Amino acid sequence: MCMPWMWFRIRWAFFLEILGREGVGFSFAPGFLLRGLVRELDKMNASEKSGKDLDLSGLRCITLGGEALVVETGVKFVLEVLKVYECSRDVLVPGFGMTETCAGSQ
Repeated sequence: MCMPWMWFRIRWAFFLEILGREGVGFSFAPGFLLRGLVRELDKMNASEKSGKDLDLSGLRCITLGGEALVVETGVKFVLEVLKVYECSRDVLVPGFGMTETCAGSQ
């Protein structure tokens, strides 16, 4: 499934909602998407986060590429975002090179 990145600029959590609703197992995300997602979820309180009722249990891999991911962002995403939605902690997989190359690895 391919979607324009502009959809996520409106509401970053839409990315997780699509992954959960469609039962996506493998996905691609550039670093800016994870940064936006972490910032958006930081602003939510615990009940808002848990109220999303997302099932990310089928998610096996989010390949990152196209730009370097700041370590703190990756750690925060894994520990705070994925933990809330009971997703595996080893789901982030770094790619190397152009976005087109990393996204194509799926």
